[in-house]
Amino acid sequence: MVASCEKKDDLAPVIQVLQDSVDVHYRTIPYNDPGVLVLDNHTCDIDELLTIDNNVDIWRYGSYEVIYTATDMSENTTQEIREVDIVLRPEDYYDLTYDATDICDGISFSYTGIIQDCDCDTLAVTVGNISNFGLSATFTLPLDGTYNEMILMDTTKAGVTFNGNGIISPGADTIVWSYTISTDSETNVCTSTWVK
Repeated sequence: MVASCEKKDDLAPVIQVLQDSVDVHYRTIPYNDPGVLVLDNHTCDIDELLTIDNNVDIWRYGSYEVIYTATDMSENTTQEIREVDIVLRPEDYYDLTYDATDICDGISFSYTGIIQDCDCDTLAVTVGNISNFGLSATFTLPLDGTYNEMILMDTTKAGVTFNGNGIISPGADTIVWSYTISTDSETNVCTSTWVK
């Protein structure tokens, strides 16, 4: 009769998520996973223990997860998750020929919108020809939101107030605006779609 003297392994591996040296991950910039350190009480070949599920899409802003799973020879499993946010750069907005279509109080019209560098120290862009007002409707507008996905519009020029925001699509190719245009005598409610 043969008896086993091997101890049962009931301890799962330990995963230590290594610190990311990059504070902000921008859209279209390659993401380099800093990785993890895996320790196990019985297995020395750590590479065989670890699987990585990385769904980070650098072409679309948003929150992503890198999931690290370590399973030892006794099927003990542990998991750690790294959260990765992909955010927009002001350059993601730049285009001198947005095809714009507005609907203001039921009236539809099309024109060309413009977004370019504001040449300023803040996180902002210069937006031109809002609602087909021409270059007299050129404003430096701040970016906002978790991923810099929103352009805030709260500005007045030549007695006309524009108030609302534009939200860019995750792939940075379309902006959907919701805003009002107000003068002393009237207010128009508008929605607009700008496509690169």
